[in-house]
Amino acid sequence: MACGDTFLLQATEPNVNENITIQNWQVSSSNIEILEENNSVTNAVLIATYNTYTFEWWLKKQGTLQEDVFCNVKEEIEVNFVEEPRSDFEIIHPVCENGVATLNAGEANLNYEWTYDNDNGVLVSEEDTLQEIKLKWNTDVAEDSTHIVTLSVTDDFGCSTDSTNIIREPKGITLTFTMEDETCEKGNGELSVTPYINEIDTVFTYLWTMENDVNDFSYLEDSIYNLGDTLVAGWYKIKVNYRNNCFKIDSIEIKNLGALEADITNSGELKGFVPHEVTFNDASSFDDGEGAGASYIWRFYLTEKAPESSKINFDSEDPATVKFEDKETDEIKGKDEEHKNPVVKFIEPGFYRTHLKVTSKEKCVSKITFPEIIEIEANLEVKMPNIFSPNSAIPENRFFKPDFGEKIEAVSTFDCKVFNRWGKEIYSWTNENEGWDGKINGNVAATGTYYYVAEIKDLTGNITKSKNSFYLVGE
Repeated sequence: MACGDTFLLQATEPNVNENITIQNWQVSSSNIEILEENNSVTNAVLIATYNTYTFEWWLKKQGTLQEDVFCNVKEEIEVNFVEEPRSDFEIIHPVCENGVATLNAGEANLNYEWTYDNDNGVLVSEEDTLQEIKLKWNTDVAEDSTHIVTLSVTDDFGCSTDSTNIIREPKGITLTFTMEDETCEKGNGELSVTPYINEIDTVFTYLWTMENDVNDFSYLEDSIYNLGDTLVAGWYKIKVNYRNNCFKIDSIEIKNLGALEADITNSGELKGFVPHEVTFNDASSFDDGEGAGASYIWRFYLTEKAPESSKINFDSEDPATVKFEDKETDEIKGKDEEHKNPVVKFIEPGFYRTHLKVTSKEKCVSKITFPEIIEIEANLEVKMPNIFSPNSAIPENRFFKPDFGEKIEAVSTFDCKVFNRWGKEIYSWTNENEGWDGKINGNVAATGTYYYVAEIKDLTGNITKSKNSFYLVGE
């Protein structure tokens, strides 16, 4: 029989003539319980735990005048019960924080189910139904910590028991870093570590590495808790050893603060006529992001005046005269210490170079010279001939037309009118590539002096006006 099973015992009355009935049942152990008896007491249903039991029953003979007589007649039967599975287990407790605990159930050939108290428990064994498992907890333990483990055991008959035990994990150490970030790529980072454990006379040793994703601690000198004040930016990882070969691993990053690389972009054409406007944009990159708190110094020099970029003194050099649209004064020397993205209007012709000095809030400095030269020309001036002849043997001299040369691409609109000596308009045109052929109503005009008025608008919107006299040689 299996643990907790019920079974039926049935007694058969003896084959005698006397009026004899079965009086009662008696069991030999308190571990068995009679669940049911019928009226004739010939049957009994019982439940037991485990072990071997003996059962007795008595006969009762009934008299007529006398009291009932009980005969001590009994029959014995043995019923054997299978022992309950044992769920108790032994524990080898971890010796270090996050160490491995070994749990052994002892009894073999059973089904095991282990449960543990929190999500941080990690099964080191391959399966959680083994007779022996290994567990660890990935938590920081400042003081002694306990973990509850329960084992449920089931045998082949379906009998099951469970038991609960406590794993005691020893206290670990805490690591406190003292750190200063590197600034301006100067190799001036600082780092030290202070371990703590609530024990007396604990000895610590230290191993460092700069590889955060490996556990090879041979890169830096060992047995040093303070790495000094000459560190470069990067990840630093430490392994601190203490009692019973226990250790703690942690890492920290030293950042490079304030480091930057100056750069410049622009909006607007870099070639134009006085006055010509260009917007310069700071495109500097900062190791710590957006460069909050940085300051900017811009300098604009005519090339014949500009010093070599490596020799620029941003405090005393005399830049060119330009106009800053976002400053109150109209004309100032070409230096701006207020704006990240200045709008500059060049009011003198020439070739300009642009320089930028950026200083981060950590006082790191980066300088750059804009690689492109800004070419500013004087206002568009129209060149008109002072004499021409419609009958000239030279084709170029047969028309009265403007000569812009290479600047013709800078012309946005053109308008020219021709007048005779009495002020009467006799011809006009608006195409800068065309001119007057010297004819009025299809006939060559009379020889003499004539006058023109021209207006030219360049691509920047500047308007140039020109007027003068010229001589026409007719028939």
